[in-house]
Amino acid sequence: MDGWPCSWLRGEMMTKRAVIYARTSRDDRKTDLPSNEDQLQEGRRLAAKYGYHVVEEIREDDGGASGYDPDLLGMRRVLALADDRAFDVLIALRLDRLARLQWRTVQIAWELLEQKHIAIHLAADDQLMDDYEESLLIFMLHGWNSEKEGRDIAKKLARKRRVLVDQGQVMVHDAPPYGYDLVRDKKAGVRELAINEEQAAAIRLIYDLYT
Repeated sequence: MDGWPCSWLRGEMMTKRAVIYARTSRDDRKTDLPSNEDQLQEGRRLAAKYGYHVVEEIREDDGGASGYDPDLLGMRRVLALADDRAFDVLIALRLDRLARLQWRTVQIAWELLEQKHIAIHLAADDQLMDDYEESLLIFMLHGWNSEKEGRDIAKKLARKRRVLVDQGQVMVHDAPPYGYDLVRDKKAGVRELAINEEQAAAIRLIYDLYT
């Protein structure tokens, strides 16, 4: 592994520095995919197993960060640290946490492995990738599968929303329109809109003044 930074010196193995990265999208949060904190915890376990020294933990917005966005703040931070040669291994739960777009997955892998000689270690299946050419097919296949999985999740959620609407439920993404409150009946599994009388009074006043 020629070019591997801070790993070997005079034939002796040195402690590798690691960055743990986590990303969860809004759609991911509606499935059984692990949260950012769960992903970081898996990364910590992997780091402890291999004796990595974790120099930083980077998580995208807990509110949801789309893997289709090629310019996420957290990933920008990862690549900036890579430019500074601040770590040797990037730990992520799976490749699709890095990106959902195939070209972006391959680009990130190229920047880390080929340009900076930084390995990628996946916590979900304990897979270490430290050679870009040897792993290129994996990156391409994972990238293609991530895009397909993302589309499948979006379609599944869209079908679920259509079913709920057909049942008379409302889809407001937890932010009801002004003048209404979102009422949940957890037992019946139903969400409905109820008039917010205080806000409704303001709406009626505006209507009376301008009509």
